[in-house]
Parts: sequence; structure tokens; C-alpha cells
Amino acid sequence: MSFIKKLTQQLPNWAPSLAGYGGAAGAILVFFTDWRLVTDYIPIYNTKYSTDKE
Repeated sequence: MSFIKKLTQQLPNWAPSLAGYGGAAGAILVFFTDWRLVTDYIPIYNTKYSTDKE
């Protein structure tokens, strides 16, 4: 059995772990880079942006 074929057969078993690690990595990326496009929609976290335009 080839190496690639074996990996493709095991991929469904790894899918939940890969999705979890990918989601956690995405959340860490948003947190550390302070990506305004995304963090504007996080309820409590977006209060750190000043909306006062005087």
C-alpha cells in the first residue's frame, strides 16, 4: 500500500482534530494580530476600540 493511499484512508479519523487545531490557530492569530475586521464583531472584545469622534 502506498504512503499517500494510507494517509488518505486515515484522513477521516484525523478530520476532527485538524479542525480543532485549525480553529484554535485561527483564534490565536486573530487575538495576537488584533485583526480589526474580525474583532469588531466580538461582543465584549470590541469595546476596546474608541468610537468617540469629537
